[in-house]
Amino acid sequence: MVCGPAGSGKTVLARELARMLPAALLDGDAVHGPLMPLLAGAGVADRRRALCDGLLLGAVEAASAGMDAVAVAPFTRELHGGPEWERAVELVRPTGSPPVIIWM
Repeated sequence: MVCGPAGSGKTVLARELARMLPAALLDGDAVHGPLMPLLAGAGVADRRRALCDGLLLGAVEAASAGMDAVAVAPFTRELHGGPEWERAVELVRPTGSPPVIIWM
């Protein structure tokens, strides 16, 4: 998980990591951007959860095909621990590894 505020260089770093590993690149902006109009009626918390869950579940799918994955998004709530972090760990549990965090 490459995390940080907008404009911090998350995507640039994640793209390079994905190239070097090699790994699937799951960028929240690219993966979910086209879906945002469909989520317009959802509350902010529900929309944020759906986007983060989608990226993490994409990483699990990549792992099921034998690939690592780099997920890029702010992930701000997940980084504060508590239920959001526990949910992230639970979502990626099928990979056999906890998420690795890179904060920008």
